[in-house]
Amino acid sequence: MRRFIVGLICRYDTYIIALTACLFFPQSGITADNYSVYRNDRVGFEITYPNSWERNSLNTNAVFAIKNKNEKKLGVLSVNVAKSSMNKSEFWNNTNTFVRGLEQDLKKRFPDSEVVEHGKTYLGSQPAYLISYIYTVRNLSFERQIVAFQVICIHSNKMFLINFESPDYSFEENVINFNSIIATFNFRN
Repeated sequence: MRRFIVGLICRYDTYIIALTACLFFPQSGITADNYSVYRNDRVGFEITYPNSWERNSLNTNAVFAIKNKNEKKLGVLSVNVAKSSMNKSEFWNNTNTFVRGLEQDLKKRFPDSEVVEHGKTYLGSQPAYLISYIYTVRNLSFERQIVAFQVICIHSNKMFLINFESPDYSFEENVINFNSIIATFNFRN
């Protein structure tokens, strides 16, 4: 099992690099025929997503949530927005504390969880912070390893948190979609 996880971690590093590169070089092939646009002027963002994904009403705390329509390729993405009392410099000064807090919270819920990578990136041309981690969901009938990314950004006195989760078996396809979705994120104010 450990050998499998180490292999996954190596692959995730590649995807994290791809995610960062994608933010600088937007995906081609985005047309009105195969993508939908979600715009929220009240909160101040716009995001484009493939028509192979659909709005997800299960995440009631999210401003916006979508899931892969293909049940064999499960994956979810959500956008959460909250007022922030931190300014950008305070945010950057506290990122290590935030990562440690996330690790502690994950360990309480999922003892085998592991932060794989974290570092600076961009969201809608604004500096942001990326955290990737893996954890295992277990219940009586199944056990599934989950790969997750969080992109966090402070903009206009708001904290934007983009959360992406995918089972390991559908990660490769879903991360391609995640990259193209994140590359289209724009702030509206």
